[in-house]
Amino acid sequence: MGGDKVNKHMIGLTVTAILLVTLTVAGCAPVDSHAGNPASYPDSSQNSTGTGFFLTTAPSYGQPTELSLSQLTGDFAADPVEAEATYGGQRYRFPSVYVDDVSSLFKPTNPDTFVMNGKVKFQPRYSSSLSDIPINSIVDIEGTVWKVQSSFLIIRDCIYTVVDATNGWERPDFQSTFA
Repeated sequence: MGGDKVNKHMIGLTVTAILLVTLTVAGCAPVDSHAGNPASYPDSSQNSTGTGFFLTTAPSYGQPTELSLSQLTGDFAADPVEAEATYGGQRYRFPSVYVDDVSSLFKPTNPDTFVMNGKVKFQPRYSSSLSDIPINSIVDIEGTVWKVQSSFLIIRDCIYTVVDATNGWERPDFQSTFA
């Protein structure tokens, strides 16, 4: 009697193993799908209602609009109220921004972290991203226009891509006071 339970258990395990191997080797797609013929897969622009499973590309949420920094600063200089109404809260990509200054991550008394060009502060999404940006480099920046504060135009939630760092230099994190 005890042997029947063991045999049923072994048969169940064997069937499960065979199913797993079959699904792994053959894939999980139904027989009438596009399995085995990648050229016949529907692309993501088709509205397929077939029974087969297929992968499509991830949805695109679009790239931010490209805007020159000179246009943005010119518009804010001409009419700050109108410029803030036009650009405020919008996400833009600023190409080829020259880096005048990068705030130090090692000054605990100053929590303001940024990449600066003239009177524009680009505040990072992640402060740690500033450690890879040398002064005098050229970066592409994606960020959200916030507002003018203490005569600086603030752009928040920035992501940086260093384009050219050939003339860049890193500021020392501290100055030695030892003689």
